[in-house]
Amino acid sequence: MNNIIVSAGGIISRVLKNKLELLLITAKDGGLTIPKGHVEHGESLEQTAVRELKEEIGVSNVKIVSFLGEITRDGTEPNGDVSRKRIYFFLMSGSNYTYIHEEDFVWIEFNRAMRLMKWREEGKLLESKKRELRKNISNYFTQADVSSLWDTQNELYDDKKRSPFVTESYDVMGDTLNKIPFGGIVFEVGIGIGRDSLVFARERKAQIFGVDISSSAIKRLNKNFKDQGFKHLLTSKVLDVGNIIQLDIPDGINVFFSRFALNLSDTKSFFFLNEIIKKMPIGGYIVIEGKSEKDYKIKKGIKLGPHIYQDTRGLIIRTWDKVYVNTYLVHKLKLKLISFKMGKYTLEKNVAHSVYIVLKKVQEYSY
Repeated sequence: MNNIIVSAGGIISRVLKNKLELLLITAKDGGLTIPKGHVEHGESLEQTAVRELKEEIGVSNVKIVSFLGEITRDGTEPNGDVSRKRIYFFLMSGSNYTYIHEEDFVWIEFNRAMRLMKWREEGKLLESKKRELRKNISNYFTQADVSSLWDTQNELYDDKKRSPFVTESYDVMGDTLNKIPFGGIVFEVGIGIGRDSLVFARERKAQIFGVDISSSAIKRLNKNFKDQGFKHLLTSKVLDVGNIIQLDIPDGINVFFSRFALNLSDTKSFFFLNEIIKKMPIGGYIVIEGKSEKDYKIKKGIKLGPHIYQDTRGLIIRTWDKVYVNTYLVHKLKLKLISFKMGKYTLEKNVAHSVYIVLKKVQEYSY
Protein backbone atom coordinates (compact mmCIF):
# COMPACT_ATOMS: atom_id res chain seq x y z
CA MET A 1 0.00 0.00 0.00
CA ASN A 2 3.07 2.26 -0.34
CA ASN A 3 2.29 3.31 -3.94
CA ILE A 4 -0.21 6.13 -4.29
CA ILE A 5 -2.79 5.79 -7.08
CA VAL A 6 -3.76 9.12 -8.61
CA SER A 7 -7.33 9.78 -9.74
CA ALA A 8 -9.28 12.81 -10.91
CA GLY A 9 -12.93 13.71 -11.16
CA GLY A 10 -15.43 16.47 -10.89
CA ILE A 11 -18.70 17.74 -9.55
CA ILE A 12 -21.63 19.42 -11.31
CA SER A 13 -24.34 21.20 -9.33
CA ARG A 14 -27.77 22.64 -10.05
CA VAL A 15 -30.59 24.39 -8.21
CA LEU A 16 -34.17 23.13 -8.51
CA LYS A 17 -37.00 24.65 -6.48
CA ASN A 18 -34.39 26.71 -4.61
CA LYS A 19 -32.54 23.58 -3.44
CA LEU A 20 -28.88 22.91 -4.19
CA GLU A 21 -28.44 19.46 -5.78
CA LEU A 22 -25.27 17.55 -6.63
CA LEU A 23 -24.65 15.06 -9.43
CA LEU A 24 -23.20 11.95 -7.74
CA ILE A 25 -22.57 8.28 -8.47
CA THR A 26 -24.39 5.56 -6.53
CA ALA A 27 -22.24 2.78 -5.09
CA LYS A 28 -23.41 -0.82 -4.63
CA ASP A 29 -23.64 -0.37 -0.87
CA GLY A 30 -26.05 2.55 -1.27
CA GLY A 31 -23.49 5.26 -0.59
CA LEU A 32 -22.72 8.19 -2.86
CA THR A 33 -19.42 9.25 -4.40
CA ILE A 34 -18.11 11.95 -6.74
CA PRO A 35 -17.56 10.83 -10.38
CA LYS A 36 -13.86 10.09 -10.92
CA GLY A 37 -11.33 7.59 -12.23
CA HIS A 38 -7.66 6.67 -12.55
CA VAL A 39 -5.33 8.92 -14.51
CA GLU A 40 -4.30 7.03 -17.64
CA HIS A 41 -0.84 7.17 -19.21
CA GLY A 42 -0.21 10.50 -20.88
CA GLU A 43 -3.27 12.23 -19.40
CA SER A 44 -3.34 15.40 -17.37
CA LEU A 45 -5.55 15.60 -14.28
CA GLU A 46 -7.95 17.85 -16.18
CA GLN A 47 -8.15 15.45 -19.15
CA THR A 48 -8.92 12.55 -16.80
CA ALA A 49 -11.68 14.45 -15.04
CA VAL A 50 -13.34 15.41 -18.33
CA ARG A 51 -13.10 11.86 -19.71
CA GLU A 52 -14.54 10.31 -16.56
CA LEU A 53 -17.55 12.67 -16.54
CA LYS A 54 -18.25 11.85 -20.16
CA GLU A 55 -18.00 8.09 -19.59
CA GLU A 56 -19.75 7.81 -16.22
CA ILE A 57 -22.49 10.43 -16.65
CA GLY A 58 -23.01 10.39 -20.41
CA VAL A 59 -22.58 14.08 -21.22
CA SER A 60 -20.73 14.83 -24.43
CA ASN A 61 -19.80 18.42 -23.58
CA VAL A 62 -17.72 18.79 -20.38
CA LYS A 63 -15.62 21.74 -19.26
CA ILE A 64 -13.43 22.50 -16.24
CA VAL A 65 -14.53 25.62 -14.37
CA SER A 66 -11.98 25.65 -11.56
CA PHE A 67 -9.99 23.43 -9.20
CA LEU A 68 -12.06 22.29 -6.21
CA GLY A 69 -9.50 20.51 -4.02
CA GLU A 70 -7.75 17.21 -3.35
CA ILE A 71 -8.08 14.41 -0.80
CA THR A 72 -6.04 11.38 0.19
CA ARG A 73 -7.73 8.24 1.46
CA ASP A 74 -7.57 4.47 1.46
CA GLY A 75 -9.59 2.61 -1.15
CA THR A 76 -10.21 -0.74 -2.75
CA GLU A 77 -9.31 -1.58 -6.34
CA PRO A 78 -11.58 -3.66 -8.64
CA ASN A 79 -9.36 -6.72 -7.98
CA GLY A 80 -9.85 -6.33 -4.22
CA ASP A 81 -6.45 -4.85 -3.41
CA VAL A 82 -6.32 -2.10 -0.78
CA SER A 83 -4.71 1.07 -2.11
CA ARG A 84 -3.80 4.58 -1.08
CA LYS A 85 -5.49 7.15 -3.31
CA ARG A 86 -4.85 10.80 -4.02
CA ILE A 87 -7.84 12.29 -5.82
CA TYR A 88 -8.06 15.70 -7.46
CA PHE A 89 -11.51 17.25 -7.95
CA PHE A 90 -12.71 20.05 -10.20
CA LEU A 91 -15.80 22.19 -10.44
CA MET A 92 -17.27 21.34 -13.84
CA SER A 93 -20.01 22.15 -16.29
CA GLY A 94 -21.64 19.63 -18.58
CA SER A 95 -24.32 19.46 -21.24
CA ASN A 96 -25.67 17.34 -24.10
CA TYR A 97 -26.76 14.27 -22.13
CA THR A 98 -26.43 11.27 -24.46
CA TYR A 99 -28.16 8.50 -22.43
CA ILE A 100 -24.95 6.48 -22.84
CA HIS A 101 -23.17 6.11 -19.50
CA GLU A 102 -21.31 3.52 -17.44
CA GLU A 103 -22.51 4.33 -13.92
CA ASP A 104 -25.80 4.94 -12.17
CA PHE A 105 -26.05 8.53 -11.03
CA VAL A 106 -28.45 10.67 -9.03
CA TRP A 107 -29.28 14.31 -8.56
CA ILE A 108 -29.64 14.68 -4.83
CA GLU A 109 -30.22 17.56 -2.43
CA PHE A 110 -26.98 18.75 -0.77
CA ASN A 111 -27.78 18.02 2.90
CA ARG A 112 -29.11 14.55 2.16
CA ALA A 113 -26.09 13.86 -0.02
CA MET A 114 -23.78 14.69 2.90
CA ARG A 115 -25.51 12.04 5.04
CA LEU A 116 -25.09 9.41 2.33
CA MET A 117 -21.51 9.98 1.16
CA LYS A 118 -19.54 6.74 0.96
CA TRP A 119 -16.23 8.45 1.72
CA ARG A 120 -15.99 10.86 4.67
CA GLU A 121 -13.13 12.74 3.01
CA GLU A 122 -15.25 13.53 -0.07
CA GLY A 123 -18.10 14.73 2.10
CA LYS A 124 -15.83 17.05 4.09
CA LEU A 125 -14.45 18.56 0.89
CA LEU A 126 -17.95 19.22 -0.47
CA GLU A 127 -19.09 20.70 2.86
CA SER A 128 -16.16 23.12 2.80
CA LYS A 129 -16.92 24.17 -0.78
CA LYS A 130 -20.70 24.59 -0.56
CA ARG A 131 -20.54 28.29 -1.47
CA GLU A 132 -18.52 27.55 -4.64
CA LEU A 133 -20.92 24.75 -5.57
CA ARG A 134 -23.91 27.07 -5.30
CA LYS A 135 -22.14 29.65 -7.47
CA ASN A 136 -21.19 27.09 -10.14
CA ILE A 137 -24.75 26.23 -11.15
CA SER A 138 -25.33 24.21 -14.33
CA ASN A 139 -27.92 26.02 -16.43
CA TYR A 140 -28.23 22.95 -18.67
CA PHE A 141 -29.25 20.60 -15.87
CA THR A 142 -31.25 23.21 -13.96
CA GLN A 143 -33.41 23.65 -17.05
CA ALA A 144 -33.56 19.89 -17.72
CA ASP A 145 -36.35 19.15 -15.25
CA VAL A 146 -38.96 17.38 -17.41
CA SER A 147 -41.68 17.21 -14.76
CA SER A 148 -43.21 20.48 -16.00
CA LEU A 149 -43.49 19.01 -19.50
CA TRP A 150 -45.36 15.98 -18.17
CA ASP A 151 -47.55 18.29 -16.06
CA THR A 152 -48.52 20.20 -19.19
CA GLN A 153 -49.31 16.98 -21.04
CA ASN A 154 -51.38 15.71 -18.14
CA GLU A 155 -53.38 18.91 -17.74
CA LEU A 156 -54.23 18.96 -21.45
CA TYR A 157 -55.26 15.31 -21.33
CA ASP A 158 -58.98 14.65 -21.62
CA ASP A 159 -60.13 11.25 -20.38
CA LYS A 160 -63.20 11.37 -22.59
CA LYS A 161 -61.05 11.67 -25.72
CA ARG A 162 -58.78 8.81 -24.75
CA SER A 163 -58.54 6.22 -27.52
CA PRO A 164 -59.18 2.69 -26.25
CA PHE A 165 -56.27 0.27 -26.32
CA VAL A 166 -57.09 -2.54 -28.73
CA THR A 167 -54.39 -5.01 -27.77
CA GLU A 168 -54.16 -8.08 -29.94
CA SER A 169 -51.50 -10.16 -28.22
CA TYR A 170 -51.89 -9.84 -24.45
CA ASP A 171 -54.08 -8.73 -21.55
CA VAL A 172 -51.99 -6.62 -19.17
CA MET A 173 -54.63 -6.07 -16.50
CA GLY A 174 -55.99 -9.61 -16.38
CA ASP A 175 -52.53 -11.15 -16.40
CA THR A 176 -51.21 -8.81 -13.70
CA LEU A 177 -54.23 -9.31 -11.42
CA ASN A 178 -53.46 -13.04 -11.40
CA LYS A 179 -49.99 -12.28 -10.02
CA ILE A 180 -51.09 -10.07 -7.11
CA PRO A 181 -51.87 -11.92 -3.87
CA PHE A 182 -54.88 -10.67 -1.92
CA GLY A 183 -53.68 -7.75 0.21
CA GLY A 184 -50.32 -7.76 -1.58
CA ILE A 185 -48.03 -4.83 -2.40
CA VAL A 186 -47.88 -3.28 -5.86
CA PHE A 187 -45.21 -0.71 -6.71
CA GLU A 188 -46.12 1.28 -9.82
CA VAL A 189 -43.89 3.69 -11.71
CA GLY A 190 -45.80 6.21 -13.80
CA ILE A 191 -48.99 5.74 -11.82
CA GLY A 192 -50.65 8.74 -13.47
CA ILE A 193 -54.17 9.23 -12.16
CA GLY A 194 -54.42 5.59 -11.09
CA ARG A 195 -56.55 3.81 -13.68
CA ASP A 196 -54.67 0.52 -13.30
CA SER A 197 -53.94 0.79 -9.58
CA LEU A 198 -57.61 1.44 -8.79
CA VAL A 199 -58.35 -1.95 -10.35
CA PHE A 200 -55.64 -3.58 -8.24
CA ALA A 201 -57.03 -1.95 -5.09
CA ARG A 202 -60.63 -2.90 -5.86
CA GLU A 203 -60.01 -6.48 -7.05
CA ARG A 204 -57.14 -7.53 -4.76
CA LYS A 205 -57.29 -4.97 -1.92
CA ALA A 206 -53.64 -4.40 -2.83
CA GLN A 207 -51.53 -1.78 -1.06
CA ILE A 208 -50.44 0.60 -3.79
CA PHE A 209 -47.13 2.49 -3.75
CA GLY A 210 -47.03 4.78 -6.77
CA VAL A 211 -44.66 7.41 -8.13
CA ASP A 212 -45.02 9.83 -11.01
CA ILE A 213 -43.06 12.90 -12.10
CA SER A 214 -46.27 14.84 -12.81
CA SER A 215 -47.55 16.66 -9.71
CA SER A 216 -50.89 17.36 -11.41
CA ALA A 217 -51.35 13.63 -12.12
CA ILE A 218 -50.62 12.77 -8.48
CA LYS A 219 -53.25 15.29 -7.33
CA ARG A 220 -55.87 13.67 -9.54
CA LEU A 221 -54.69 10.23 -8.43
CA ASN A 222 -55.26 11.01 -4.75
CA LYS A 223 -58.70 12.46 -5.50
CA ASN A 224 -59.70 9.39 -7.52
CA PHE A 225 -58.64 6.99 -4.76
CA LYS A 226 -60.46 9.09 -2.15
CA ASP A 227 -63.64 9.32 -4.24
CA GLN A 228 -63.76 5.53 -4.66
CA GLY A 229 -63.02 4.78 -1.01
CA PHE A 230 -59.50 3.39 -1.47
CA LYS A 231 -57.39 6.24 -0.10
CA HIS A 232 -56.22 4.02 2.79
CA LEU A 233 -54.58 1.69 0.25
CA LEU A 234 -52.54 4.40 -1.51
CA THR A 235 -49.08 5.82 -0.88
CA SER A 236 -47.98 8.21 -3.63
CA LYS A 237 -45.06 10.48 -4.36
CA VAL A 238 -43.97 13.00 -6.97
CA LEU A 239 -40.48 11.97 -8.02
CA ASP A 240 -37.92 11.68 -10.77
CA VAL A 241 -37.53 7.90 -10.82
CA GLY A 242 -33.95 8.29 -11.99
CA ASN A 243 -32.98 9.41 -8.50
CA ILE A 244 -33.02 6.00 -6.86
CA ILE A 245 -31.36 7.20 -3.65
CA GLN A 246 -34.27 9.56 -3.02
CA LEU A 247 -36.86 6.86 -3.62
CA ASP A 248 -38.23 5.17 -0.50
CA ILE A 249 -38.93 1.74 -1.95
CA PRO A 250 -41.21 -0.35 0.29
CA ASP A 251 -40.26 -3.81 1.52
CA GLY A 252 -42.15 -6.88 0.35
CA ILE A 253 -43.10 -5.77 -3.18
CA ASN A 254 -45.13 -8.55 -4.80
CA VAL A 255 -45.48 -6.89 -8.20
CA PHE A 256 -43.53 -4.06 -9.83
CA PHE A 257 -45.74 -2.54 -12.50
CA SER A 258 -45.04 0.04 -15.20
CA ARG A 259 -46.94 0.85 -18.39
CA PHE A 260 -45.07 3.07 -20.85
CA ALA A 261 -43.41 4.97 -17.99
CA LEU A 262 -39.98 3.43 -17.31
CA ASN A 263 -38.22 5.78 -19.71
CA LEU A 264 -34.66 5.60 -18.39
CA SER A 265 -31.36 4.85 -20.12
CA ASP A 266 -30.09 1.26 -20.34
CA THR A 267 -27.82 1.72 -17.31
CA LYS A 268 -30.37 3.49 -15.12
CA SER A 269 -33.10 0.98 -16.03
CA PHE A 270 -30.80 -1.83 -14.92
CA PHE A 271 -29.85 -0.21 -11.60
CA PHE A 272 -33.40 0.90 -10.89
CA LEU A 273 -34.81 -2.62 -11.34
CA ASN A 274 -31.94 -3.94 -9.22
CA GLU A 275 -33.16 -1.72 -6.37
CA ILE A 276 -36.67 -3.05 -6.85
CA ILE A 277 -35.74 -6.73 -6.65
CA LYS A 278 -33.78 -6.06 -3.47
CA LYS A 279 -37.14 -5.27 -1.85
CA MET A 280 -38.99 -8.18 -3.47
CA PRO A 281 -39.50 -11.68 -2.03
CA ILE A 282 -38.74 -14.74 -4.12
CA GLY A 283 -41.77 -15.24 -6.34
CA GLY A 284 -42.29 -11.53 -6.99
CA TYR A 285 -42.92 -10.23 -10.51
CA ILE A 286 -41.63 -7.43 -12.72
CA VAL A 287 -44.34 -6.38 -15.20
CA ILE A 288 -43.40 -3.84 -17.87
CA GLU A 289 -45.33 -2.61 -20.88
CA GLY A 290 -43.31 -0.38 -23.14
CA LYS A 291 -42.83 0.83 -26.68
CA SER A 292 -41.34 -1.01 -29.63
CA GLU A 293 -39.12 0.74 -32.16
CA LYS A 294 -41.90 0.05 -34.69
CA ASP A 295 -44.24 2.48 -32.91
CA TYR A 296 -45.37 5.34 -35.15
CA LYS A 297 -44.42 8.05 -32.66
CA ILE A 298 -40.97 6.51 -32.28
CA LYS A 299 -40.40 6.20 -36.02
CA LYS A 300 -41.24 9.88 -36.49
CA GLY A 301 -39.19 10.91 -33.45
CA ILE A 302 -35.50 11.53 -32.76
CA LYS A 303 -33.11 8.87 -31.45
CA LEU A 304 -31.16 10.19 -28.44
CA GLY A 305 -29.30 7.04 -27.37
CA PRO A 306 -29.63 3.24 -27.12
CA HIS A 307 -33.38 2.51 -26.71
CA ILE A 308 -34.11 6.19 -26.00
CA TYR A 309 -36.10 8.48 -28.30
CA GLN A 310 -37.79 11.85 -28.22
CA ASP A 311 -41.22 11.17 -29.67
CA THR A 312 -43.44 13.43 -31.75
CA ARG A 313 -44.80 15.11 -28.58
CA GLY A 314 -41.32 16.02 -27.36
CA LEU A 315 -41.42 13.40 -24.59
CA ILE A 316 -38.55 11.04 -23.76
CA ILE A 317 -39.61 7.46 -24.47
CA ARG A 318 -37.76 4.18 -23.97
CA THR A 319 -38.08 1.17 -26.27
CA TRP A 320 -37.56 -2.46 -25.26
CA ASP A 321 -36.19 -5.51 -27.04
CA LYS A 322 -35.42 -9.08 -26.10
CA VAL A 323 -31.65 -8.65 -26.35
CA TYR A 324 -31.62 -6.04 -23.56
CA VAL A 325 -34.03 -8.05 -21.40
CA ASN A 326 -31.97 -11.24 -21.71
CA THR A 327 -28.57 -9.54 -21.31
CA TYR A 328 -29.32 -7.27 -18.35
CA LEU A 329 -32.39 -8.57 -16.56
CA VAL A 330 -32.14 -12.33 -17.09
CA HIS A 331 -28.39 -12.95 -17.09
CA LYS A 332 -27.14 -10.12 -14.86
CA LEU A 333 -30.05 -9.85 -12.40
CA LYS A 334 -30.87 -13.60 -12.49
CA LEU A 335 -34.57 -13.00 -13.17
CA LYS A 336 -36.62 -15.62 -15.00
CA LEU A 337 -38.27 -14.45 -18.21
CA ILE A 338 -41.92 -15.53 -18.04
CA SER A 339 -43.26 -13.66 -21.02
CA PHE A 340 -42.08 -11.40 -23.84
CA LYS A 341 -44.87 -10.49 -26.24
CA MET A 342 -45.26 -7.96 -29.01
CA GLY A 343 -48.58 -6.22 -29.48
CA LYS A 344 -50.22 -3.35 -31.27
CA TYR A 345 -53.24 -1.16 -30.78
CA THR A 346 -54.99 1.59 -32.67
CA LEU A 347 -54.45 5.07 -31.37
CA GLU A 348 -55.49 8.28 -33.11
CA LYS A 349 -55.97 6.32 -36.36
CA ASN A 350 -52.36 5.14 -36.20
CA VAL A 351 -50.90 1.79 -35.24
CA ALA A 352 -48.89 1.89 -32.02
CA HIS A 353 -46.54 -1.01 -31.32
CA SER A 354 -45.86 -2.23 -27.79
CA VAL A 355 -43.87 -4.82 -25.84
CA TYR A 356 -45.16 -6.72 -22.82
CA ILE A 357 -42.53 -8.20 -20.47
CA VAL A 358 -43.01 -10.34 -17.37
CA LEU A 359 -40.05 -11.46 -15.23
CA LYS A 360 -40.00 -13.38 -11.96
CA LYS A 361 -37.59 -13.34 -9.04
CA VAL A 362 -36.63 -16.98 -8.53
CA GLN A 363 -33.56 -16.65 -6.29
CA GLU A 364 -32.19 -14.31 -3.63
CA TYR A 365 -29.86 -12.21 -5.70
CA SER A 366 -29.17 -8.60 -6.55
CA TYR A 367 -26.31 -6.99 -8.46
